[in-house]
Amino acid sequence: MRRRQTLHDSVTDAARLPPLMTPAQIEHFVAMTNKVADAADLSRLCEAATRECGLDHFALLDDVPYAAPPPDAVLYTNYPTGWQEVFFERRYDRHDPVMATCRRSFSPFTWSQLPDLISLSGVQKEILHQSQREGLGDGFTVPLPGTKSLRAVACFASRTGKPVPERPRWALLAMALSAYAAADRLRQAAGAGAAGLTPRQADVVALIARGKTDWECARILGLSEHTVHRHVENAKARLDVQTRPHLVAKALIHGHIAPSDVIG
Repeated sequence: MRRRQTLHDSVTDAARLPPLMTPAQIEHFVAMTNKVADAADLSRLCEAATRECGLDHFALLDDVPYAAPPPDAVLYTNYPTGWQEVFFERRYDRHDPVMATCRRSFSPFTWSQLPDLISLSGVQKEILHQSQREGLGDGFTVPLPGTKSLRAVACFASRTGKPVPERPRWALLAMALSAYAAADRLRQAAGAGAAGLTPRQADVVALIARGKTDWECARILGLSEHTVHRHVENAKARLDVQTRPHLVAKALIHGHIAPSDVIG
């Protein structure tokens, strides 16, 4: 009997394909987005498909304050870790030129077109320059109508020094629409207020349960103290609590961290 193909099979097979998605591959991607069971599955699928198109990074984001997003916000990305750290620490979300452009139009665009689409401020020019220093090259953005926010975006980016290919852009548009629809379906299935903790949030909460300070957590996890504090505040928002002791207690009760995480 032939073994049923799994999502893992599709992602593994995707890595062997040439860097250009055919209509049949797009149909397969759309079909797989309708079958993903959780956020991790969707992230793996998006990352594999992005690489099929000859690109390296993707982001699927609601237009929300990234420093303290709603618990059910769509926030999927495999951007370089260094860039994510810089983006959050410097609060670049308040000046992001990509999101600013998306708020003006639903027309897709490349990041190299940004100077022709909006009048870039000094901070916005700094953001583009810093993103390249942290490993992001050019990108292709598809503005989307959000379901929990007025706007959402799907971005597909190359690494620094690598241009965005021309040919697969129609495929990126189809990927953006189907991936966001899948993310919204997963959000609705989870239900309002039922969101758990991200792996990094759980790491931080477990350390707090052991009595560690933000500074100590930062040293242990290799993060900045500001980033640790942000993870704590986001975890509190996700679990709908106000204090750190309540956060630890609720995380234990609902299985987001284990007793062994606290004692070990």
